[in-house]
Amino acid sequence: MEPKLQSETTLAGLARECGPHIHTSRRYEPVARAGDRALRTALRRQHLTLTEFPGALLHEPEDIRTTTGGPYRVFTPFWQGCLTRWASESSGRPPLVDHREARDRALDAWQEVRGK
Repeated sequence: MEPKLQSETTLAGLARECGPHIHTSRRYEPVARAGDRALRTALRRQHLTLTEFPGALLHEPEDIRTTTGGPYRVFTPFWQGCLTRWASESSGRPPLVDHREARDRALDAWQEVRGK
C-alpha cells in the first residue's frame, strides 16, 4: 500500500471515530506539500476536512518576501527582512516567551502533590 493511501485510510478511520475535522501542522518540504494536497483531495471525497496550522517557524515562508515580491535565496537578507517586519509590528522586537509563570504554576502544583 502506498504511504499516502495508508495515511488516508488511517486518518479516515480516526475521523469516523473522533469527528470529520482533521487538524495538522503545516509541512513545508515540496514532497510533503504535494502529499498533503493529495491527502486533502482524497479526504474531501469522503466528506472529511484537513485543516493545516502554521508549523514551528517564526514566519510562514510566504510572509517574508524580497522588495520585488519573490522569496529570499540568501539567509542574511532574509534575516534583515524578519527584523524589519518585527520593527514594524507593535513591540518592535522579536516575540519572546516568558516561561516563569508556567514554571511557577508547575512548582506550586508539584508542592501540592507533595503536601507542602
